[in-house]
Amino acid sequence: MKEIKELLDAKQNTFSGKLPSILLRRKIQDKIPERAVVVQVVCSAISKVVKLEND
Repeated sequence: MKEIKELLDAKQNTFSGKLPSILLRRKIQDKIPERAVVVQVVCSAISKVVKLEND
């Protein structure tokens, strides 16, 4: 995971899918920041694609 993060020059590394849901259900983690991160990443990707298509 660390290598992929560095390769993509990502600012953070989060898990998505089953693991956060299990942590929330078992009350180990009370917030799931991954949901917000996914929205931010998708919006950023859309903006980049639109910009590339318009250039």
